[in-house]
Amino acid sequence: MAPPTVSSGLVIVADTPDTSPGRRQLHALDRENGDRLWSFQFNSRRQGFHSEQPLVHEDHVFSVTDGVLYALDPRTGDERWRSRDGNVTHVFGVAPHG
Repeated sequence: MAPPTVSSGLVIVADTPDTSPGRRQLHALDRENGDRLWSFQFNSRRQGFHSEQPLVHEDHVFSVTDGVLYALDPRTGDERWRSRDGNVTHVFGVAPHG
């Protein structure tokens, strides 16, 4: 299971609520009180845990599933865009200092 990402008052966690295909999700929680602010469900063909940690960078939340890179709005969870080539396997980030 992917570790959570903490950024700008959010805790973003990946979730697979059951082992059915198509159920991979991201949730944004308020860092102060744990309230769920939004959820995004991926159109996934795979079963099992969502193993890639989400990345937050320059007002985007990036996540990969089934070789597709998704870019989400961190405030709303709305999809901004997704890659179409199906060849993306990982996103890596570097935490800024300070």
